[in-house]
Amino acid sequence: MAVDLKVIDVETGEIYDARTVEATSKSSGVSVGVYRDGFGGHLSEYKNTPVGKAIRACIIEITDYLQCSLVEGKDSGCMDEYNQKERNRREKTRNAIDLD
Repeated sequence: MAVDLKVIDVETGEIYDARTVEATSKSSGVSVGVYRDGFGGHLSEYKNTPVGKAIRACIIEITDYLQCSLVEGKDSGCMDEYNQKERNRREKTRNAIDLD
């Protein structure tokens, strides 16, 4: 599951921050896509399932990231962890295909 996050200044329309949070459910055979003008869908169906737990974990990761990025600041030490996660995510994505 991947959630694309954008923080937009509503006065200027400038994208202040953008990040993808990607997670994999620890249980097999479960996947979900949640799209449509942001975040939505029939989430109550997944409340007590591995997918529901993955969705909640993504939301927690997003709020922790926003706390670090927006409150503590992009130059704070907490961003090191998120920058490493982003590098790992991008590398994993690159390795998902073979380019000629």
